[in-house]
Amino acid sequence: MTITRRIIGIDPGLTGGAAFITDEKLCKWLGSPVEGIVVASEIGAKVFLENVHAFPGQGSTSTFNFGRAFGLVLGAAEALKVDIVLVSPQRWQTALLERPEGMSTKEAAMKFVEKTFGLDGFTVGRSRKPHSGYVDAACIAYWGLMYGETYTPPAPKKKLKLISF
Repeated sequence: MTITRRIIGIDPGLTGGAAFITDEKLCKWLGSPVEGIVVASEIGAKVFLENVHAFPGQGSTSTFNFGRAFGLVLGAAEALKVDIVLVSPQRWQTALLERPEGMSTKEAAMKFVEKTFGLDGFTVGRSRKPHSGYVDAACIAYWGLMYGETYTPPAPKKKLKLISF
């Protein structure tokens, strides 16, 4: 009997999303990143969370809101005892996306998802444009399925001791 791997990819942030994938197919969109954590706790899925940070020059309000959204996901995972694997955007984007000169990562992710899964179900409400949070979450979930088992996070940096003279 074959065991089906269950992976949830999460793109945190205010417009983030969560996607559920198995060995066979992309199963469904889970909605918000926190909903992804709740589902992971219920079904025992492995969670891959995009490890993101604020950018220099970003306003304090947007940085705070971004950090709050990321913190909600981490807090939900801690409360529900869900283990998460942090993956940098550069890691999954380098592994999955083809980016010709002048193409943004969002456009490249959209092309990847369209080729791999099709774009049905990636829209929210009456929008015709696919939701970028769901697109990125699907990419992160796919990266987790393809490469996540062999991924080992970098070793923590050693803290230097302060020596007084």
